Amino acid sequence: MLKSTVIQERVTRWNTKLAVLISVNKTFSEIQAILQEKNQEQRLEGIDIALMGDLTKFLMPFKHISDAMEGDKHPTLHCVLLWKRKLVDHCKCSMSDSKIIQILNRRVDSLIQEK
Repeated sequence: MLKSTVIQERVTRWNTKLAVLISVNKTFSEIQAILQEKNQEQRLEGIDIALMGDLTKFLMPFKHISDAMEGDKHPTLHCVLLWKRKLVDHCKCSMSDSKIIQILNRRVDSLIQEK
């Protein structure tokens, strides 16, 4: 009944969780309408659509960099420091970030520094 497919999670890689977030975020209003028609809107309780959008926005640079670093037809080692700098900059907290995103920024920043 949806105009586009909702991607389901796979355990193979972290970025499938991002694909799930993107696809659900994209079709959320359709999903909501279908569930309301079936009187099953309670299935959406506990889903924070704003947080889903924030997480998607937070994870997108990691996806882009991961895709760029997977190059098998060209070298990518020379990009590591550039991408690290971009991720460190991306993880700087902003006052407009939600508390969850601020915590995530700090945690991911410390993990990047460890690596």
